[in-house]
Amino acid sequence: MSKKYELKSKETKTILKYAKENNIEIKSFCNIGVCGKCTVKVLEGQVSKPNARERRKLGEDRLKEGYRLACQTKFSKKVIIEA
Repeated sequence: MSKKYELKSKETKTILKYAKENNIEIKSFCNIGVCGKCTVKVLEGQVSKPNARERRKLGEDRLKEGYRLACQTKFSKKVIIEA
Protein backbone atom coordinates (compact mmCIF):
# COMPACT_ATOMS: atom_id res chain seq x y z
CA MET A 1 0.00 0.00 0.00
CA SER A 2 1.41 3.39 -0.95
CA LYS A 3 1.43 6.48 1.24
CA LYS A 4 1.42 10.18 0.48
CA TYR A 5 4.22 12.36 1.82
CA GLU A 6 4.72 16.12 1.81
CA LEU A 7 8.38 17.01 1.42
CA LYS A 8 9.73 20.47 2.20
CA SER A 9 13.30 21.61 1.73
CA LYS A 10 15.12 24.93 1.48
CA GLU A 11 17.90 23.20 -0.48
CA THR A 12 17.79 21.41 -3.81
CA LYS A 13 17.91 17.67 -3.07
CA THR A 14 16.85 14.43 -4.65
CA ILE A 15 13.61 13.01 -3.32
CA LEU A 16 15.50 9.92 -2.14
CA LYS A 17 18.13 11.90 -0.24
CA TYR A 18 15.45 13.94 1.51
CA ALA A 19 13.51 10.77 2.34
CA LYS A 20 16.56 9.09 3.89
CA GLU A 21 17.38 12.20 5.94
CA ASN A 22 13.79 12.35 7.25
CA ASN A 23 13.12 8.65 7.90
CA ILE A 24 10.65 8.29 5.04
CA GLU A 25 10.83 4.78 3.64
CA ILE A 26 11.32 4.62 -0.10
CA LYS A 27 12.60 1.32 -1.41
CA SER A 28 15.92 1.72 -3.17
CA PHE A 29 18.85 -0.42 -4.17
CA CYS A 30 21.31 1.09 -6.63
CA ASN A 31 20.78 4.84 -5.95
CA ILE A 32 21.92 5.69 -9.50
CA GLY A 33 18.76 5.21 -11.57
CA VAL A 34 19.35 1.71 -12.86
CA CYS A 35 17.19 -0.62 -10.74
CA GLY A 36 13.96 1.41 -10.68
CA LYS A 37 13.09 0.34 -7.11
CA CYS A 38 12.76 3.97 -5.95
CA THR A 39 9.93 4.85 -8.34
CA VAL A 40 7.51 7.36 -6.79
CA LYS A 41 4.61 9.37 -8.14
CA VAL A 42 4.84 13.15 -7.91
CA LEU A 43 1.36 14.45 -7.11
CA GLU A 44 2.12 18.15 -6.60
CA GLY A 45 5.05 20.50 -6.82
CA GLN A 46 7.86 21.35 -9.17
CA VAL A 47 10.67 18.87 -9.79
CA SER A 48 13.63 18.60 -12.15
CA LYS A 49 13.07 17.53 -15.73
CA PRO A 50 13.42 13.78 -16.43
CA ASN A 51 16.93 12.73 -17.37
CA ALA A 52 18.02 9.99 -19.79
CA ARG A 53 18.08 7.30 -17.08
CA GLU A 54 14.50 8.06 -16.10
CA ARG A 55 13.38 8.11 -19.72
CA ARG A 56 14.93 4.68 -20.33
CA LYS A 57 13.69 3.09 -17.10
CA LEU A 58 10.19 4.58 -16.88
CA GLY A 59 9.27 5.48 -20.47
CA GLU A 60 7.37 8.52 -21.65
CA ASP A 61 3.90 7.26 -20.69
CA ARG A 62 4.82 6.69 -17.02
CA LEU A 63 6.67 10.01 -16.89
CA LYS A 64 3.54 11.78 -18.15
CA GLU A 65 1.56 10.08 -15.37
CA GLY A 66 3.93 11.63 -12.80
CA TYR A 67 6.15 8.64 -12.03
CA ARG A 68 9.78 9.46 -11.31
CA LEU A 69 12.91 7.86 -9.89
CA ALA A 70 13.43 9.30 -6.41
CA CYS A 71 17.21 8.97 -6.71
CA GLN A 72 17.28 11.10 -9.87
CA THR A 73 14.51 13.65 -9.27
CA LYS A 74 15.48 16.89 -7.55
CA PHE A 75 13.20 19.38 -5.87
CA SER A 76 13.36 22.44 -3.68
CA LYS A 77 10.56 24.04 -1.73
CA LYS A 78 7.63 21.60 -1.52
CA VAL A 79 6.41 18.47 -3.29
CA ILE A 80 3.82 15.83 -2.50
CA ILE A 81 4.68 12.30 -3.53
CA GLU A 82 3.14 8.86 -3.33
CA ALA A 83 5.57 6.09 -2.42
